[in-house]
Amino acid sequence: MNLIYFVIFSPLISFFLLIFFQKFISNRQVAIISIISMFISLLSFIYVAYDYYYLCYKSITFHIPFFHWMTIKNYSIKFNFLVDVYSLSMLGMVLLISLCIYFFSFWYMNNSLECSKYFMYTNLFIFFMMLFILTENLVSMFFTWEIVGIFSYLLIGFYFKKEENGYAAIKSFLMTRIGDVFFLISIFLIFFKFRTLDFFVLNHLRGEIIYLNSCSYYIFFIAFFLILAAVGKSAQVPFHTWLTSAMCGPTPASALIHAATLVTMGVYLIIRLYALFLYNLYIMRLLSSIGCITIIISSISAIFEKDIKRILAFSTISQIGYMFLALGTNNVLGAFYHLIFHSFFKSLLFLSAGSIIKHMNGERNILKMGGLYRKMPFIYVVFLIGCSSLASFPFLSSSCYSKGEILLNLLAKKENIFFLCSLLGVFLTSIYSFRMIFLVFHGYNKSIILSIQKNFFYYLSMIFLCLGCTPCTWYILSKIFLNMIYIPEIIRIQYWYIEYISFGVTLVGLMCVYIFYIKQPIFFKGHCLKIIFFPLTSLVFNDWFFDIFYSYFFVRSYLNIIKYFNSKNYFNIEKYFLNFINFSKKEIFKIELINIVYHIKWYIYCLEIVLILMFLEKILVSRWRFL
Repeated sequence: MNLIYFVIFSPLISFFLLIFFQKFISNRQVAIISIISMFISLLSFIYVAYDYYYLCYKSITFHIPFFHWMTIKNYSIKFNFLVDVYSLSMLGMVLLISLCIYFFSFWYMNNSLECSKYFMYTNLFIFFMMLFILTENLVSMFFTWEIVGIFSYLLIGFYFKKEENGYAAIKSFLMTRIGDVFFLISIFLIFFKFRTLDFFVLNHLRGEIIYLNSCSYYIFFIAFFLILAAVGKSAQVPFHTWLTSAMCGPTPASALIHAATLVTMGVYLIIRLYALFLYNLYIMRLLSSIGCITIIISSISAIFEKDIKRILAFSTISQIGYMFLALGTNNVLGAFYHLIFHSFFKSLLFLSAGSIIKHMNGERNILKMGGLYRKMPFIYVVFLIGCSSLASFPFLSSSCYSKGEILLNLLAKKENIFFLCSLLGVFLTSIYSFRMIFLVFHGYNKSIILSIQKNFFYYLSMIFLCLGCTPCTWYILSKIFLNMIYIPEIIRIQYWYIEYISFGVTLVGLMCVYIFYIKQPIFFKGHCLKIIFFPLTSLVFNDWFFDIFYSYFFVRSYLNIIKYFNSKNYFNIEKYFLNFINFSKKEIFKIELINIVYHIKWYIYCLEIVLILMFLEKILVSRWRFL
């Protein structure tokens, strides 16, 4: 188990190597160093997973010491690792997908002038994501939660020279901070009532949780605040609009953020603290309702979207909605299965989209594509496999089993409304999935393709992710969980009916897409479609008025309050302080004063440096005392 340290620290070592030697090595060498570090992490993980699985005959939780962080009065906060079947499965998924994305980035970023910066950001991003997965208490989880958010901001705003990219990064950073405030409040409430922040201890205080839930609203508010934190991070309605705006970064970074890491953090948080949710019916209904509403809204939005990366972002929001729906109906295993399988096929789709965009010289509008299956046959096959997994084709994809598990659980528990909403989501998913295929790869040839040479790592990344989309992944993961965790049996006779129903709904969606976009009868063309679907298109093209509501209700209200205070001269002290900072930056440090995007970036860089230095200082002090 001690090799878990190699798993985690290999990307951090790669980061420091790139910092010190980036001026002396080429882009190719930068990518090779990062790939080797990730490969070492994966090999170490395989040994740890083998050790855990074959030496433990049931799910055992290991607490691996790392360092003592702080002591508040008599309560000691340690930054230790919690190793169990959930954290190991999540860690393996992140490492596999990160390695595939590094392979792809070797080709994608090869000619970029900022290749070393990209790999430095991703190395630290993955390092803190692994710490988030393995952390054993809420304080260290919140710390890594925030650091991962900072690096996602840096990756989303990677091409910051375009002003709209900077504002998209700021939007994602600020909207996720809303949930972070409620996460922090819930941590205080949990500690005030239970006097502990450890996941293992909290999940074994079921008696106290049931008692508090029956006699007060304390558990309700804790769980409600945690839901707000998870909704913000995992881009669920109503805090979902930041994700579609975050498509301006490098496509491999989008695959990393929107498939395996950032957007899954909210789901993983709920799984870790599930005992706080399970015994409150209103909280469970709220989780399921958020999932259902998100599935329908995001799927409808994807049907009318033209930007291929935004379509994939809407599909990510929709699929995470299924995870929230499963968690709200006491189906943790179904949610976790779908989290793992979704990461594979969504990474595959994003990388395929990145290849298409690169060959199309940056074009992302699917209406300007067409006939690409003759010019890009390999990408066509890969994209078809990804879309088949997204649409949950039975017996061909791993996701059909995870989504079938969710649907079967809904049917077994007689959650008929949620079951029908899920089937509607399956229908809408098949529509926007095959719409992408027909418009991008079929139809009239409207595209001029750039000839770009591929390398071995490019094909290797795609093939690995394709294998992750097959039922082999389901077989391996389900075998691990069946051996490690007791799973109550649901009547399996109904399983095949679920598969047939889901497949039938998917075929109906495929037929609708074929009629609308290939046959195109006279009453389904151009202006007729706009008239037929006018209410929906009006909602979709205005992002369902969420951003407009936020602008009027929050932004303008804040500006009016600030304007009032300024008129009363309440901010004289603040003005003197800001003038002093501006004078220091301009006269002492010779830094030019520019727009607000720069100032927020300056703040984030300073925060990032301080937190990392504090973290490393604690590690060094702890190790020195140990020696």
